[in-house]
Amino acid sequence: LEALQNADVEYLRSRRSLPSTSGQVSGIRLSLLQRDASVFTCKAEAEVLRPGRVRKKKRSERKPGKKSMSLNEPEEEDYGTFASIKKTKRKTSAVEAGTLESAHSETLANFTDFLDEMFESCDVIVGEEEEHAGEGKRLSMGTLTSLIHQLEVLHNQGQLSKLPLETITRMLTLLDDHVKLGVSVDLSEGDQENSEHFVDITLALEAALAALLIMTAPDMPKKVYREETIEHMTDLVRYQTTHNVFVAYDSMYYQLYRGREEEEDDGGKKKKKKTGGGTSRTTLLRAPKLIQILISKLATLYTKISALAEIVRIQDSTILTLCNTAMNTISVDDIQHLQIGAVELISTVFTQHPQHRTVVLDELLNTLLKLPTSGRKLRTFELAEEDSMHIQMITAVLLQCIQGCISLPEGFEDAASEEELATANHSYRAPTLWTSYFWQELLKRSSSAKTQEIKFQLLLDNLVMDLIQVHNQPEWPAAQLLLQGLAVQLIGPFGLASTLA
Repeated sequence: LEALQNADVEYLRSRRSLPSTSGQVSGIRLSLLQRDASVFTCKAEAEVLRPGRVRKKKRSERKPGKKSMSLNEPEEEDYGTFASIKKTKRKTSAVEAGTLESAHSETLANFTDFLDEMFESCDVIVGEEEEHAGEGKRLSMGTLTSLIHQLEVLHNQGQLSKLPLETITRMLTLLDDHVKLGVSVDLSEGDQENSEHFVDITLALEAALAALLIMTAPDMPKKVYREETIEHMTDLVRYQTTHNVFVAYDSMYYQLYRGREEEEDDGGKKKKKKTGGGTSRTTLLRAPKLIQILISKLATLYTKISALAEIVRIQDSTILTLCNTAMNTISVDDIQHLQIGAVELISTVFTQHPQHRTVVLDELLNTLLKLPTSGRKLRTFELAEEDSMHIQMITAVLLQCIQGCISLPEGFEDAASEEELATANHSYRAPTLWTSYFWQELLKRSSSAKTQEIKFQLLLDNLVMDLIQVHNQPEWPAAQLLLQGLAVQLIGPFGLASTLA
């Protein structure tokens, strides 16, 4: 019935005057009329609704303030409503920004109160002079941990620069005093987590981390970057890496730094000094948990010092000494976590100190020639977690150094002029030159490697295999350049035609 009511039945007018010739048709019509008497009532042409259409009402027929709910009729845009929504959003954003700023201000105020209490508890400066070092009150590990947590929050919020300079320098002075307490402390056999030696070392490492969080915060004043504090932190990292971590994993370092302790004077007779790999591994690995804690903290400090080197220029002697220590970590097994931080530090030094790139590459070559050419732990630098691909740590250092010396101009992606493209092409000269330098020096040392019974061919094979493995990965664009550079050098005077080959 509904379909018939909406149908155009105007043509039935012409059939009302005709006699019915079919009783069947008349019967159907009669049945329909019995159900609804108005089923065959003709509607005006303007009121006829075509299938799929809805009759639009005139403006005069629409009730003010009431919108059509038809799905087929487009609603008129209410620009006033849209403007109201945008205004509400802006108001909401302003409220949120105000709330966030208020929260940041509250966090900063709470931190200031925390610092006041901390300064009161350490009213006597720790180690103001070297001869009186350690006589003052020390911060507890809980206080340092809370300090680091709050510094991390303010560092991420960019709020540290809002502290008064006097407060920042006073805090750095206190932290520097704690750093100096652990610069030359060695772990002893049988030390536990609550032993005096380990507590001094961990307090110093945590204080160094807190100081680096302050120095690497954005928009800090120049007076914050105090050279003596930076030097103390690098000395701490270097000493703890070589004297406590290395001696636990490498017999050579154990003999170098702890071998003399084995000599004891017994009635004018000296006991024979113990040597060999077993000595180092049975001495400090009796406390492997302590060593792992040190490795974790030192790795974090390597990363933070790398970030600091990108912000401020560190003294050459300081940064080169630490870079040498970082390079030595590559040749020590079972400290992958620390090696990752060392790789980052070395590449940062190579990038930020162009005048020392020759020194860095020479140290890299010396380390490369010391590495084993086979073994289960040869490749420990993980490339892709899902594919379990690994390369040598020394290869990762080389790749990051070469990639780090590329300095593309700003807006290179949108470069259109020939001058801008020429500037961009010029920036690739540095990696090309240092690639050639690396291969030339490596091939030159092949003869000395043979005299030292170094398997130079296997060493070169391992390096080339690493480069081939990553040359198709976009994260390592320097791999292809290094492979091309090797091919060029092999047909040059230092390659296959060389008398030293």
